[in-house]
Amino acid sequence: MSQQYHRSPSQILSIPDEYYAWCIDEAVFHYGSSLEHQMQQGSANAKTGDARSKLKSAILQRYLAMSISKSEEEEAPKASQFRDPAALFKKG
Repeated sequence: MSQQYHRSPSQILSIPDEYYAWCIDEAVFHYGSSLEHQMQQGSANAKTGDARSKLKSAILQRYLAMSISKSEEEEAPKASQFRDPAALFKKG
């Protein structure tokens, strides 16, 4: 996205604090790099463009832990549709 708009994520979000801006930029970079690597690795053995596209879509859905639907009534996020960031810090 930042390549498309020629602006960093923190500039797009208008984050004034330099440290927070750097943290956001780093987080988005690492998340995007990880996702891109998983999608390239997971679709490397696909024989057709359609198969590659389906594999990438499945990886994206798994990575985001949600289902992507084309129906308008299903587009609204559900409570269990996204991962809970606080779950990373729970002891268990």
